[in-house]
Amino acid sequence: MENDNVRAWRRIKEEDAELASLAFLLAHPSCGDSVEIQRGAWSLVCWCEVCKDLRTFELVRKEP
Repeated sequence: MENDNVRAWRRIKEEDAELASLAFLLAHPSCGDSVEIQRGAWSLVCWCEVCKDLRTFELVRKEP
């Protein structure tokens, strides 16, 4: 059986992190303060306590 958290993992461009955060917030309009978004140097984690929805993004930087 596949773990739902593994299916929710994606690689995105670093410049798309803000759009991914916004999309997650728009997908959970009635969840209020139960939504958490954490951004690190290489990752973005979006979590909704109400829906138990977890999305993890690996941020890929542009090559110079």
